[in-house]
Amino acid sequence: MPVPLSALAEACRRVLLGAFLAPSFVVLLSSLAVAAPTSAELDTARKLFAEAEKDQDAGRWDFALRKLLGVASIKETPGVRFHIGNCQENLGRLLEALDSFQRAQSLAEDQRTKDVIALVGPRIEHLRKRIPTLTVRVTGVQGEVSVQVDDKPIDSTLLGTPIGFDPGEHVVLVQFPGEAPLRRSVALADFRGETIEFSRPGPSPIASNRPVSPVAESRDTASGPSIPTAAWLSFGGAVALGVGGWLSYRKAGQIADDSLDACARALACDPERADTVRRYDALALGLWSAGAVAVGTGVVLTLVSSRSASAPKVSVHPSGVTVHGAF
Repeated sequence: MPVPLSALAEACRRVLLGAFLAPSFVVLLSSLAVAAPTSAELDTARKLFAEAEKDQDAGRWDFALRKLLGVASIKETPGVRFHIGNCQENLGRLLEALDSFQRAQSLAEDQRTKDVIALVGPRIEHLRKRIPTLTVRVTGVQGEVSVQVDDKPIDSTLLGTPIGFDPGEHVVLVQFPGEAPLRRSVALADFRGETIEFSRPGPSPIASNRPVSPVAESRDTASGPSIPTAAWLSFGGAVALGVGGWLSYRKAGQIADDSLDACARALACDPERADTVRRYDALALGLWSAGAVAVGTGVVLTLVSSRSASAPKVSVHPSGVTVHGAF
């Protein structure tokens, strides 16, 4: 007996519907099986939560946070997420704490957990006021500019608006096109907002086309090397000391020659003459050493004179010597 076409079409629709719903049903069952923790996992979660409560009472927030995150990986509840936020807030991780409290509020509303709803609302409002903000302003931008805070990029749409950060030291880096990066540090404190501004570096100074005065030009071209007055005095002292040393050395030589003649005529040499020669030699050596020190002092004063524009200097030029500066 032939099968009616309507019955055949209905059978095909049922087969196709079953083929479509079967995989969805399998996925649903598998997800429920994964989401439902075993009794052993629940026992572990209870033990971890009990230990975390003791750590919180003792102020060991880092230890408590690790255990609570382990509990949430097994079974997340509004209360567990609330305790996670409490630990993060006490560790100074305010942004993470705000996210945890908001997550706890969402779970509590879905599960109608009234005690958590009553607790988490005030904590969220308090954190929103406590979290410090940083406003980064950039001026003189021609093209795109790159802004990073603690090596994390900041979207250009957020520039000029307060952005929440955890309290503490933060590093802001701004990169203008074709320029070296600008880096600044800023310290953020609870309940406060800070603003930091960056401006694009200006162009290099351009030489002026203003005519130069002939007098000023002649001064610039005619002036010779400028040496500080103190350096000139040092060099002059070195010359005087050198001359004195030479005279002392010459006197010692004359006394030594006379002593040789006297020793040749006498039966014994006079020891006083030898002592006199030694004294003049020592005097010559001392004067030459002092002269060397004076030369070195003059050289040092000349090298460092460029760092002090107010130091008195002596300029040597073809028309003479000019002393200028403050004494």
